[in-house]
Amino acid sequence: MFDNIVIDVATNGKIVGLEIFNVSAYLSEFGFNPEILRNIKNAELNVTQKQDSVMLIFKLSSIINSNLIEQKIPIGMIPLVNH
Repeated sequence: MFDNIVIDVATNGKIVGLEIFNVSAYLSEFGFNPEILRNIKNAELNVTQKQDSVMLIFKLSSIINSNLIEQKIPIGMIPLVNH
């Protein structure tokens, strides 16, 4: 699932960035319309801790056919690693 995803983590353990390679194909694979990428107005990465893992959800807001579209795209659950 995470073959095309790079997650940047700061030294304090906080997620500071997310990169998805070939994001159009990634979105299509999970049933999302890749047209949302054409005119992005806002993007957010929501990180929620759940016991021993974190849930990542990418939220995109875009204009498609003069309509504001907001889409929440689950990236997945990532296990926390204790040092």
